[in-house]
Amino acid sequence: MTVFLISGEGGFLGRYVGQELRRKVPAGAVIRVERNAPIPAPRHPAILIIASGYSPKSNSEWDEAQAGKAFSQASRLLGSNRPDLEKVIFVSSTDVELLQDLKAMDKSSRYAHHKREMENHVTSLCAKSKTELTIVRVGPLYGPGEQDFERLIPAKIKASLRNLDFRFSGPEDFARPYVFVRDAASVLAQIAVNGPFRPMLHLRSRNTLDWPNISRTIERAVSRRLQNLEREAARVEVTFELLDQEIVLTKSTSFDNGVAEEVASYFE
Repeated sequence: MTVFLISGEGGFLGRYVGQELRRKVPAGAVIRVERNAPIPAPRHPAILIIASGYSPKSNSEWDEAQAGKAFSQASRLLGSNRPDLEKVIFVSSTDVELLQDLKAMDKSSRYAHHKREMENHVTSLCAKSKTELTIVRVGPLYGPGEQDFERLIPAKIKASLRNLDFRFSGPEDFARPYVFVRDAASVLAQIAVNGPFRPMLHLRSRNTLDWPNISRTIERAVSRRLQNLEREAARVEVTFELLDQEIVLTKSTSFDNGVAEEVASYFE
């Protein structure tokens, strides 16, 4: 039996990865790795999923010491000889791919720089231990649980719930390939269980959403929720296909249903 170790299960994406894995594997096969707790040493072959990292609530709250703890955790997990460890899946961000367009380090790119440096760090550790590594760069996520972060969708939801105006200050051509967080977790769980394992994979939606579309969808979901008109949508069993290094979602949660679920989480 393969054992799945998850670092970062307490985070926004990590908790969904844990839930999805437990739906797919035998009871007891998923072990949560706490940052300051002893590292589990399972008797069976293990796959380590690193979904942890430093994600500040805003650029103004960036803390180098906290960011450094993510590096320390990776070193702690991978720095010693782990004969039980067969594979590592490191969850990164497609924000890293934007760095080639940035000429200098600035606050807006700190998160992306941190993720790229983490990629390099984990790659080096796995190379030394000769452990197979798959880096999965995940596109922008949304869904229940992101309200603690200063992100666009939760900011708009909070304003709509209070009947306040929300002014979007981004570029006119703003468009992002949002992925519902549980869909991303489902894909990561499927990869952990069945593969494919490749050095680099990119998970993102093929459809981009502009701000007017996002705004209207949120306002509609909030209005229906306040009028008790919203019905719980059926869960989607996510499917995907692999085109070279790109993971293409072939069946996933619609943006309307994903936003409705996120809005509903504010009432729980």
